[in-house]
Amino acid sequence: VSLTAVSSREVLAADCIEGRWDSVLEAASSLSLSKQLAMDLFEHVFLEMLEMREIETARMLLRSAEALATTMRTEFESRYLRLERLLTSDSFDGADAYPGGASRDVRRKYIADALGAEVSVVPPARLLALLSAALKWQ
Repeated sequence: VSLTAVSSREVLAADCIEGRWDSVLEAASSLSLSKQLAMDLFEHVFLEMLEMREIETARMLLRSAEALATTMRTEFESRYLRLERLLTSDSFDGADAYPGGASRDVRRKYIADALGAEVSVVPPARLLALLSAALKWQ
């Protein structure tokens, strides 16, 4: 079941801004994100992996993340080919890599804001309360 709810929008935003992509991607895996936001998120993580010279991780992300490998490759081929070109480049140039000439931190803030706009906050015990009520009236 995919939802668009998290227990804390602030924690998700802070994880984005601080670059804790393992936490962000874990949270995103259970969310129903728009195609555009999913592509932006995975593209940014890909670019940060390249910036840290984690070439194999970036390659795996580009070839296996559905937002990049399937959606971007078929619907936005020129955008996908730009990522392939960056992957094979000898050096990383942030001005060339980040869309619109934005910096890494600006892109992190943009993604944090976009995620915050798309997700809802649900208290952690909400499902338990709903199940209890259902059992009561069963």
